[in-house]
Amino acid sequence: MQRRSEIGFALLTVLFLLAVMASLFSAYMVLTRTELALVKTTRDSASGFNAAEAGLNLRAEEIRATFLDFSFPTGVSAGSIEACDAGELGSGDFACQDYNFGNEHRATTFVSDDPDNPAFTIIPPGEAFAGLSAQEYRYTVTSVGRNNQGSNEAILDLTFKTRVVPMFQFAIFFHEDLEFFNGATMTVDGPVHTNGDLYIAPQDGGTTNYTGQVTLAGTLYRGQKSQSTCTGYTGTARALDPVSYQNLPSCSSNRRVISDVETWNDNIMLDVEEVSVPAPEDMD
Repeated sequence: MQRRSEIGFALLTVLFLLAVMASLFSAYMVLTRTELALVKTTRDSASGFNAAEAGLNLRAEEIRATFLDFSFPTGVSAGSIEACDAGELGSGDFACQDYNFGNEHRATTFVSDDPDNPAFTIIPPGEAFAGLSAQEYRYTVTSVGRNNQGSNEAILDLTFKTRVVPMFQFAIFFHEDLEFFNGATMTVDGPVHTNGDLYIAPQDGGTTNYTGQVTLAGTLYRGQKSQSTCTGYTGTARALDPVSYQNLPSCSSNRRVISDVETWNDNIMLDVEEVSVPAPEDMD
């Protein structure tokens, strides 16, 4: 009897362990399926976000290109993604537009313009062209990232602004490289901008003063463009910080690059985005 009891107990124990293992295996399978579903959901959400972000950037660049062509965006906004889905697409530069991407996602976008456009503003300190009057246009791009079933996975908005700055406000505006090599004292009273490089090389005994903000898209040089030596062009150059004059590094031997302009507190700004200049035939 004891032998049979031991066998029965052993059999019961084995069955119990098998049941436990089966439960653990089932739980593992459920966890695995859940984890795989979560990974897929996370991946799809990231793809949807990337699609929505790409849609924002593409639409914003299209609006920017319109301004670079010296035109203004026109049309009627759809006003909502629901209107886009209903076929009420709007018109012109503000209409609904889809972008398809290789990850089986797409972005549905539309553009809204600010009803107060254009707003007349003074560009604040710390920005390029500070203190100048400008017409500011504001636009909002809405973009929805969708999967191949058409479900929304991300909704993003981007509000951006573009400014039109009348050129007559600059003391000097130059489209290409700009060079100063005055012999006597010269004061440039107002903003200076060049879309190229700036060469500052006052002659021996001369002084160049800059009272306004100096901005350039290229490189700032102390010295002449035509020659590397500073012989004959070792005068003084200085700019406001914007309260007091601060001297620029001297040109005592050879032309040098000035890359550190922190002393002038944004009154000298390097690597400014090149300003679009209309062709003569566009200036009607």
